[in-house]
Amino acid sequence: YMETDRCDRATAQRNMDAYFCDPNGWVISKQRTKNLGENFGDINGPTGVQKRPIFSFIWGTFTVWAIFVFFPGKIAANGGIHPSGFCVSERVVVNGKKICPQYTPNVFANDQAFLNRVLIQESRENGGK
Repeated sequence: YMETDRCDRATAQRNMDAYFCDPNGWVISKQRTKNLGENFGDINGPTGVQKRPIFSFIWGTFTVWAIFVFFPGKIAANGGIHPSGFCVSERVVVNGKKICPQYTPNVFANDQAFLNRVLIQESRENGGK
């Protein structure tokens, strides 16, 4: 293709990518460029992130924040995710967070005050046994 069209490697690769993506559209655009002189733009021109770097940076920052900060915070504030899908007993509020006593997260494993509250809650549920 580089020899027949007399183009550089980047242009040849982009044209072949366009051809493999939509062969009929690629052939039609080549014929219209040759026969009618229509210009379909520079195939090596900047696209996407290259055209809008500030927007892409802001969008990427927001996405990372949402995935790693916002959603985990909301999940933790609502008691976490449990395999059963719901808490079978009343949730315990610890440090402003609702925690299901049956599913104590590892974060509180060394917090003796939290474990005492969970044990007291479980003993109340079991009738003091």
